[in-house]
Amino acid sequence: MHPFLEKDVFETKDILKQWFIPTASILFKKNDNLVFPDWFTRCASGDIPLLLLLSLQGKLKFLPDNMGVYRHHDAGISTKHTGYFKVFSMVYIYQNFNDYTNKKFEGEIFEAMKYEVRMHLPEMVELRKLKQKRKKRILSSLYEKICKKLTFK
Repeated sequence: MHPFLEKDVFETKDILKQWFIPTASILFKKNDNLVFPDWFTRCASGDIPLLLLLSLQGKLKFLPDNMGVYRHHDAGISTKHTGYFKVFSMVYIYQNFNDYTNKKFEGEIFEAMKYEVRMHLPEMVELRKLKQKRKKRILSSLYEKICKKLTFK
């Protein structure tokens, strides 16, 4: 078992807590019942929505073996998946998954969206300091829209 994980079998609620599964290690058996909804093709990244959809089919098993190596480069999605773009894309996934599951995991999804805002929007503070008034106005407006949707304790 991975030293940071307390268990090795996971359900949908676990996937919604925080991302912990390296994408290169995802394996799943062909499943004719697995349906990819229309919103799936519009996600900025497919790993989290894929795991969420797979988790609806049954439990997920963690294998502790090294399954691959990541190569980070300037053109990779991980370099662009930060700040507001990260939050927006994750909120998009969570809102659509919430609708897809008829709000079955609404509490967990709400907490997941709050987590994304807390983790990734502090980067926007630096972006909002830029001299470009239009960019500042747009980013501030987007930030306010997200914060209005999510209430913080």
